[in-house]
Amino acid sequence: MSDSFVSNFMRAAVFITGMERALAVNMDMEILDSVNLQEADIESEQFTGVEAIQRAFASGKYEITNNLKIDPSQAPTTNTNFADLRVVIVLPLMGHGAVYLDRALRNGMLAREVVEKLMTLGNHVIQTQQTDTNASDLSAMYEQL
Repeated sequence: MSDSFVSNFMRAAVFITGMERALAVNMDMEILDSVNLQEADIESEQFTGVEAIQRAFASGKYEITNNLKIDPSQAPTTNTNFADLRVVIVLPLMGHGAVYLDRALRNGMLAREVVEKLMTLGNHVIQTQQTDTNASDLSAMYEQL
């Protein structure tokens, strides 16, 4: 089932990356699962994950960004608290959904190679129709890449 694949992939990605928060959504942007994110967090004006997920869906490529709003037209709600700056990564799992990951920037960036390897894993699992793989097996597959 596609929903369980996205959720399992999210849990494997959290384990692999050490990210603090995560969100799994289906292709209709419905929340499937989350780690350390409450509904209030997601609905907050400071949460920029929805836009990042939409960009990843549109491009079919991963997103590496931050939670800082820089659109001048949104100036009244612009997040300028650099102490709360978070690195944001979105992994689109085309035809299934997307995984959103973030953590405080003060805890370090994530190497682009890790993100690319996660995308390779996701694409491989989808192409080989192994979407019923559980999170621990996905983590093991990642290590073998």
